[in-house]
Amino acid sequence: MPSTISLAGTKADIAVTVRRAIFGPIALALHSVILGVLVLGILAVEYELAFVEASLLYLFTLGVFHRFVLEVLFREAPIATGEIAEYVSSDLLRFIRHPTAVKAEDLLEGAIRSPRGTFVLAELGIAAADMREATQILKDTDPTLVLQSAKELLPKFQSPRIAAPHILAALHGTSGGHFVSLLNQADLSADDLDRILEWEALHEASRRKSGSFSPASLKSFGGMGRSWVMGYNKILDELTEDLTAQALSRAPRGTILHKQEMETMGGVLTRSINHNALILGRRGAGRWTMLLSYTAVLRERELASGSPLSRVLLLKTQRLLSGTDRPDHDFLKALQHRDTGRYVIVIRDLGLLLGGGDARLMGVLMKLLESPNISVIAIADTEEYHKAIAAHPGVDALLEHVLLEEISEKETMQVLMEEYFVLERSARVTVPYRALKTIVDAAGRYVGTAAFPGKAIDILREVVAAAKIMQPPVVTEAMVLKAVSVRAHQDVSAIGSTEREAYLHLEDELHKRIIGQQEAVRTLADALKRGKMQLGTRKRPIGTFLLLGPTGVGKTETAKALAEIIFGGSDRMIRLDMNEFSESVSIAEIIGGGTGVKGVLTRQIQERPSSLILLDELEKAHPHVLNLFLQILDEGHLIDSDGVKTDFRSAIILATSNAGSAAVQKIVGANPEISATDFRKQLIDTIVTAGTYSPEFLNRFDEVIVFKPLSLPDAVLVATQMISAVVATVQREKGITLKIDADALTAIATKGYSVEFGARAMRRAIQDTLETYLADRFLREPPKRGEVITVTREDLRI
Repeated sequence: MPSTISLAGTKADIAVTVRRAIFGPIALALHSVILGVLVLGILAVEYELAFVEASLLYLFTLGVFHRFVLEVLFREAPIATGEIAEYVSSDLLRFIRHPTAVKAEDLLEGAIRSPRGTFVLAELGIAAADMREATQILKDTDPTLVLQSAKELLPKFQSPRIAAPHILAALHGTSGGHFVSLLNQADLSADDLDRILEWEALHEASRRKSGSFSPASLKSFGGMGRSWVMGYNKILDELTEDLTAQALSRAPRGTILHKQEMETMGGVLTRSINHNALILGRRGAGRWTMLLSYTAVLRERELASGSPLSRVLLLKTQRLLSGTDRPDHDFLKALQHRDTGRYVIVIRDLGLLLGGGDARLMGVLMKLLESPNISVIAIADTEEYHKAIAAHPGVDALLEHVLLEEISEKETMQVLMEEYFVLERSARVTVPYRALKTIVDAAGRYVGTAAFPGKAIDILREVVAAAKIMQPPVVTEAMVLKAVSVRAHQDVSAIGSTEREAYLHLEDELHKRIIGQQEAVRTLADALKRGKMQLGTRKRPIGTFLLLGPTGVGKTETAKALAEIIFGGSDRMIRLDMNEFSESVSIAEIIGGGTGVKGVLTRQIQERPSSLILLDELEKAHPHVLNLFLQILDEGHLIDSDGVKTDFRSAIILATSNAGSAAVQKIVGANPEISATDFRKQLIDTIVTAGTYSPEFLNRFDEVIVFKPLSLPDAVLVATQMISAVVATVQREKGITLKIDADALTAIATKGYSVEFGARAMRRAIQDTLETYLADRFLREPPKRGEVITVTREDLRI
């Protein structure tokens, strides 16, 4: 006989009983009769107003009773005894059929049927039927142990009572591995389960706050009469829009971002002088949202303290500039009536105002900034600041800068959850947890032109709008990746069969392009496969490599080949010639120097995060520049002087170096048959001994790959590869078949090869011999399509 526990007589049980008595089937029938009588009274013209008032009062009373009596009195009342049964919430108990003898499987069934449990399972992607299979395993489980395990989770999720999510979480460790198996099938970890439970708690809090009779909703109506006494300023009201009502009408948010920045701005606005602020940040960083949050907090604090209320007004810049011939006169008249209250004027496009070039308006703006009763909050992104605002030092000096940095991925996830709750009520679309997680991860990696949380919210709104017309209306990971792909200008879908094949055969593809470097190519391909699959927690670029070796051995060609094979084209390679960055001031050119001008590297990575970065001749860069790239190797991102973060996690970084080239001939000369492994060790030891690079510096790269000198047979293969491209071009464009004699091929390869410079001169050798011969011949005897031309060594005069 399985053990049971009685939940009868608890406060939750009383709440369920009262709820059924007032909102059960019989009670609903009685309410219908009463409302029917009231409706009939309304239809009687003589008593219409009285019955309308009576109907509204009746409905209001029911709503208040349900919202406050049942939720506050029973759900939030303190627990008087230590009995485990008292910790069970009415939300859970109302879905348990027999509260006098509750079994462990009854707790599971109640959790599954509960709306809160349904929400959790939907976000996990687990069907209720699959979850119910655990009831067989729970038949011999003591329900008290399940409730005790659930109770231990309450502090973690800041909940006063046990609800459906806590039962499901407790079963994660008591269902004999069944729940773990279901999580594995959904490709979710225990940490993901915790995040979803936290999300559900946030969802429940949001649901309670959203009601018309909730304390938060009623509180926002407070102070209306007090705001009327501020007076009326007709001119200012025509030129502005009141933001206080807009801020208070927003759905209450549990996640408040940029709290420290809000406190800083609040301190600035309370000063007696210089009480103006400039909110700076990248597009998407949340500048406008922070302003609205501050506006709501300001009103709440003024109500609580009994202070005079401030009016936060958005300046209609366009109307000010185009709606009157005398903007300075209108502004001055508004200022003459500033004694009608305290104002905070918000200028969303200060750059436009300053760019108008109106000296009179500029003078009035300065008076506005210096006014004792008026504070100004301007909003601008960093680029607009440098282009327009910094050019007016008089204005800039009166604005205290409040810089908003990009929030973390964890904070972004919380913001997305709350945004989804708002969209859920209007769009009736389901967004599973994995879809939200994909938004944050993919946007963070591939969308570099905007900041969190804005870029993630934009993607969420887009996929929700797309899902509205689908059946079922559910956002999928594929929809998210499609939306991100448009913004990233590349396909960012999870590894599919085509991309998987490309990585599996990466070594073979590189061998087709890179001659004589078997060991180097194998090491490079293996490291890239590890980086792409992200074995372990990787917050760095996909792969970072230092390519050592003499000139002309294929280091740069390797970079070009990787860009084409992995990223789809040579245009995805960002090449930086490091001898152009030999001074410390070069850092500004690479990442931007705080003047609004974007850096040559950061701009390209922000636009196309999935790129190959080639740092050519690394040894010629200034040490400060080298330190800059070490930060990228270690942390996977850069933050410039404007606070803009550039993410390099989707990039591959190849640095080439000719360091130790002088020692190459000595090493090879001493042992022409030296193995690739021994050659690598001796060359690196020589470089470290010479002090060119320290062991610590070399260890920052995923791999240090040494390219050995090419032999003459290798050079022949390189020449064959290059000449094949010429042959293919002539065949395609002129319809002529070229056949290159073996002696001619060897002669060209010998001309373009040297032990010191490898095949560096090979392309020039082909131009000077084969291409020159063909040009002369085609001029003397224009060939016909379909003709076959054989080229001999004598033809090339080598």
